[in-house]
Amino acid sequence: MIPELKEKLVAVDDEDSQREDEMDKFECKYNFRFEDPNAATLTSHARNANEEETMRRKDSARKQARERAKDAKEDIKKQRKEEIAKLKALKKEEILEKLTKANHLA
Repeated sequence: MIPELKEKLVAVDDEDSQREDEMDKFECKYNFRFEDPNAATLTSHARNANEEETMRRKDSARKQARERAKDAKEDIKKQRKEEIAKLKALKKEEILEKLTKANHLA
């Protein structure tokens, strides 16, 4: 083979291998372009991280309805206790009246 031709072929082969390496790198980048580079790490955020910036309403209608129902139940309970206390007081007075009548008769 002619030495000049041999040198040209070696140079072309080197250029081809460099070009192939560049193409492989590009193809690898292109194929994995949508993959996250930090896929192995898990990011975590504190629960109250965006508490001030959140779009949630502070008081919801459901929460207010629950509170109203709870207050109503407490009021009913309080009324029942008062009613029972009044009935007990009346019963006590009746018993005392009967005892005083019994003492007068005896």
